Amino acid sequence: MCLLESLWTSGFCHVICHVVSHLFQRPDSKFWWASYTGTDGRRRRCSTGVELGDAKSRDDANAALAILTKAAKKAKNGTLTECRIRKELSELLEDMTGQALHFESAEQYFHNWLSNKEGAKSKNTAVKYKQVVNSFLKSLGKRRGLDLAAIVPADAERWRDGLKKDKLTPNSVNQYVKILSGAFEKARKLGYIPINPCAALDALAVDESEGREHFTMEQAEQIAIAAAGTDWEGVIWAAFYSGGRLQDIANLTWGEVDCTDPQKWWLRSKARKTKVTTHVPIIGRFLDWLKNQRRGVGRAALFPTLAGRSSGSNSGLSTEFKRLMERAGVRGRIIRQGEGKRRTTETLSFHSFRHSYPSWLERNGVSEEDRMRLTGHATQKAHRNYVHADPAALFQTIEAIERRGITL
Repeated sequence: MCLLESLWTSGFCHVICHVVSHLFQRPDSKFWWASYTGTDGRRRRCSTGVELGDAKSRDDANAALAILTKAAKKAKNGTLTECRIRKELSELLEDMTGQALHFESAEQYFHNWLSNKEGAKSKNTAVKYKQVVNSFLKSLGKRRGLDLAAIVPADAERWRDGLKKDKLTPNSVNQYVKILSGAFEKARKLGYIPINPCAALDALAVDESEGREHFTMEQAEQIAIAAAGTDWEGVIWAAFYSGGRLQDIANLTWGEVDCTDPQKWWLRSKARKTKVTTHVPIIGRFLDWLKNQRRGVGRAALFPTLAGRSSGSNSGLSTEFKRLMERAGVRGRIIRQGEGKRRTTETLSFHSFRHSYPSWLERNGVSEEDRMRLTGHATQKAHRNYVHADPAALFQTIEAIERRGITL
């Protein structure tokens, strides 16, 4: 064990020496060794971690011994603290290698991580990340001030279990853990921590009945009728025939509509969340709606009354769409009943259009590869979460088998 490791791993005071006797060489080692008397009165020997060599190597080894001597005096005077140990070790390492040790509290690290994410993620995603981080730091209590490396798997597990007690759905808990794990994983790759405390957490089992449902064509028609004569009517059909997110659809511009070929209109847009650009054919009710609008150019908003508005809050786009659903008599099943500030979660919301489009494509024979191009999904796993079977079509398939007289 080298001198730095001895100092760092042995509870500090037990190996701090009263007097460092001398440096010496061992025939079986390529490092300088130190012989000294520890605070417990025992004679100790350990490697300095400095390789044998020219005069500079001996100077480096002596520098390590000087740190020990300095720390020994503080230990004897009762003024040696973990903070001082960190400072002395960092200075020693910087003198010897040009690189200081990295010390950062859990709270500091996560706040810096959030700051770095703000510019790289959408506003809503950044808000979600902040919720996750604040939730974890709150669960740590005073431990949030400890070095990041002091956070252990038990801390992550305790936080995860607390989320379950707060009645978050298993799917939401898994999302929280995934976000926190990403932050820890970055720290591990940077060498700040030896392990990711979230790595050993198993994902909670998700009840399929708690998942999102997709809008059928009939439901989309009902909502569109309730929104007739407003920009919402166009937004509904744009989402149904593209699977776009609410903010992306509401902020579409005429510059993203390619109608160069009168027979083939295209929607070329970039998702704010993933930065993925998709090229989607404009067809059906969306095409009909567009052709009846006064055409704009460039950055002119496709839906001027909705562009630039927030999707959250009581007056946001999501709430407004929910009211349209209620007016149309379209409702999903309740997944989680709202309590206090927590809103009620249902299986149907605007996000359900993200499920409707790939499901509609799948039922009409579009290959998975082409469906992924049209929706912008990067992986098959992500894509398949959005594709839903049509119960009526499945029933017809079984009826057809029965008519042919096929039995098990």
